[in-house]
Amino acid sequence: MDHEEKNTGNMKDRREWGFSRFSIKQRLFAGAVLIGLIFFLGLASATHSQHEIEASLHAIAALTLSPQAEAVVAEALTQVSSGAQRLYLIGGAGFLLLLLLTMSGFYILTHPLGRCVKAMQEFANNGDLGCRMPVRGKNEFTELADAFNNFVGRMSQIVDLVNASSGTLVTESQRLTDVTA
Repeated sequence: MDHEEKNTGNMKDRREWGFSRFSIKQRLFAGAVLIGLIFFLGLASATHSQHEIEASLHAIAALTLSPQAEAVVAEALTQVSSGAQRLYLIGGAGFLLLLLLTMSGFYILTHPLGRCVKAMQEFANNGDLGCRMPVRGKNEFTELADAFNNFVGRMSQIVDLVNASSGTLVTESQRLTDVTA
């Protein structure tokens, strides 16, 4: 099996999974949402536990206790309350960090893809055989840009060859017309 057949097989497998139906942006967004949901489920679970502890402490405080026991319960309520505030603060900071990382990921992955799409549209719409994609870095987008540049360069050579051949054909046709006339 040659290299092209192997690649075609992989793409076919991806289509069967339904994986290729979604764009990179959609996949990144879904991943970020999933991470955010997991994050908030953990935060909600911790908040629920904190509320249960507070409810238990309030129930204990409602009982008739000695002044020393009431002081211990009040101290415990204060600690639980400050722990909840810390939990919310850390949770909010974590969410903002997650949002920042997600937006950075979107930009890092979609910006080079946008350049590739723009160059391909320019080639498709204008037939500009002089357009080239910038080749920067060492990743899949660089490989795509290099392959596109090779493709456009090869197409340019073929068009030049066809133009040269048609020019020769016109010249020879004119010469034959002159000879037979």
